[in-house]
Amino acid sequence: MGLPWPIIGAAAWVFPGLGHFLLGERLRGIIVACTLIPLFLAGVYIGGVDVVDREKDRLWFAGQVLIGPTALVVDYVRSSNKPPNHSIGRVNELGTLYSALAGVMNLLVILDVVGRTEEENTSSVEPPGGVDRRRTV
Repeated sequence: MGLPWPIIGAAAWVFPGLGHFLLGERLRGIIVACTLIPLFLAGVYIGGVDVVDREKDRLWFAGQVLIGPTALVVDYVRSSNKPPNHSIGRVNELGTLYSALAGVMNLLVILDVVGRTEEENTSSVEPPGGVDRRRTV
């Protein structure tokens, strides 16, 4: 029996792909990490650190923070340094969209890894009567 689902879910939030990695699905974890982290960083690169703004863009920040502590660090850097040039127009919109999309996609990954953890824990329990009548795919 592996780690409990809250630990796996928290690990998947802290670093995208880590939850799958802890479940033994190493390739899936690497694929998740190699897609979601660059997507978030591309959004920050395109629009600058100004795209992650907890104060002005609360709704977008709710999506962005789902990528993990990285969004909190970027928001802290933005709020402490007050960049001289704010990104505006399409550049800001695209950067915000990319970073929020990475966070929302990570939410799907977290739900997937928690579901796999629950599935793993329930499959090891033998049903009453000793016969497992579930279909195997």
